[in-house]
Amino acid sequence: VIDSLQGNDFSSALMHWLHDAVQFDGFVILGYPESGELAVYHDGAPEADHVSCNTEYRGGMWLLSPLYLHARQGYKGFFHISDISEPNFQSSDFYTRYYHDVDINDHVAFITDNGAGEAMVVSIERSSALPSFTP
Repeated sequence: VIDSLQGNDFSSALMHWLHDAVQFDGFVILGYPESGELAVYHDGAPEADHVSCNTEYRGGMWLLSPLYLHARQGYKGFFHISDISEPNFQSSDFYTRYYHDVDINDHVAFITDNGAGEAMVVSIERSSALPSFTP
């Protein structure tokens, strides 16, 4: 991973390195801008041709995402989706119109920034094919 810093293969190297430590089947690196369009830097999975950041998310559902809302409030660090979601998450528009349909069973993410006003998110997901993350 260190050798790939600043290179085109960094995202893939990071994904595989993390996957060696913990099993997951969805991995996305996003840039949430101050304004403008969502940036998708990596979208994939280590063992499949799985696309987890679909057209609907890119088309505007990201604006309802707990990760985006948390990042916009200036939070940085490692978060479990249940720790940053509203108590009624499973009845929210985001959950019913996107999250449930793409079969995300569990979700953790690192939120940081790129130093230029863009929140960066490394999102690690498990579908219903895998158990939930343990503490």
